[in-house]
Amino acid sequence: MEIKQLTYFVTIVHMGNISSAAKKLHISQPPLSLQMKLLEEELGVVLFERGARRIVLTECGKLFYERAMTVLNILDHTQDEVQNLNSGVSGLVRIGLISSASPYFIGNVLEGFGRQWKEIRFSFSEGNTYRLLELLRENVIELAVVRTPFSMDGFEGVTLKKDPMMAVGMPEFFEECKMGEKNTISLRELSGVPLILYRRWEEVLRDAFAKAVCVMNVRCKVDDARTALLCTQKGVGVGIMPASIVPMDREDGTMRLRIACEELDSSILLLRAKNRQLSGAAQALVQYVMQMNTEL
Repeated sequence: MEIKQLTYFVTIVHMGNISSAAKKLHISQPPLSLQMKLLEEELGVVLFERGARRIVLTECGKLFYERAMTVLNILDHTQDEVQNLNSGVSGLVRIGLISSASPYFIGNVLEGFGRQWKEIRFSFSEGNTYRLLELLRENVIELAVVRTPFSMDGFEGVTLKKDPMMAVGMPEFFEECKMGEKNTISLRELSGVPLILYRRWEEVLRDAFAKAVCVMNVRCKVDDARTALLCTQKGVGVGIMPASIVPMDREDGTMRLRIACEELDSSILLLRAKNRQLSGAAQALVQYVMQMNTEL
């Protein structure tokens, strides 16, 4: 198996058919088809079905595509790292970023760091925490901005922010909380209220509601902070979300109350794989964050 075969295969997947891929690769179609036939023979599987207009990946093809992308990304990043090895504070930082931590990280960390280190470039891989942990293990990214809870086995990190859990929703969902200057809400007060929550927190929330002997009424489950916010702003229910993703302005008319349950609080971490050498640019970012923590 050769690197060019991986490149050919990935290009075919991206272009949708062999003829379009051949044009992009500046080669004729027969040699490209031959390379794919040789690749399939070596693997002993069929990677894709040839349709009239588009190829369709088999299950083996889907898995091979994921692994091929990982290998090609690693090669690309390795070349960049080697070329910038002696520069120390220049080059590329490969960062994984979850959507719920994007506003805080970009506004409170990356903005200042980018002003200080103008020669450093950034490549973001976005996904949920568990996907980013996988990318760290595979060395596709060097650092990841993720959110607890998760297993720290094989990883080490620096805390960026402690993040309480908030209940965010239109005033009609908080009839008992409108009066006074109350800025917190209990699980009991949320009992029976239609909730919008992240799937990864569902078990933790169910345990917390059960412990408080309350009814958890789930109206909507989401995987992305932006979806949770949009549902909340449209009056679908009360969003259960970390404080860091809640907009500072209140132009959307929502109420925001901290949930009085420390078990639900999370932390945003800048994570790395243990015992793995970081590029000079990534080391500079880690040191910048550690310096921020000492100044708090």
